[in-house]
Amino acid sequence: MTQHTPGPWELKPIIENPDQPQPLQRHKWEVWHYQADGFPDLFIGEAYETMTRTGEANAALIAAAPETAAERDRLRQVNEVMVEALRYALSDGDPEAEPLAPSVEAKIRAALAAAERAR
Repeated sequence: MTQHTPGPWELKPIIENPDQPQPLQRHKWEVWHYQADGFPDLFIGEAYETMTRTGEANAALIAAAPETAAERDRLRQVNEVMVEALRYALSDGDPEAEPLAPSVEAKIRAALAAAERAR
């Protein structure tokens, strides 16, 4: 799978036809990747305001894509650890079952502790 442009991606509000009366102005939100020096270097996408004012919210979803993808990847790793833990727990007493690696147990304990703190 092709990799996306790394974040952060930022929103930039644009008013098209600013010299027109408010009802004739068109509002949109652009999403840009910015360089370390603060200059935009890559246009990612855009969302226009609608009568229901969803443009900014839609653009914010686009801008959050790198963080969303990173969280998805993190949760996949957590899932793998949990599946391994479940397999181990369900194989109790099976001499052929592989024991839970200490590093996996430590990861599970850390994930449980983080979940408890987040409550």
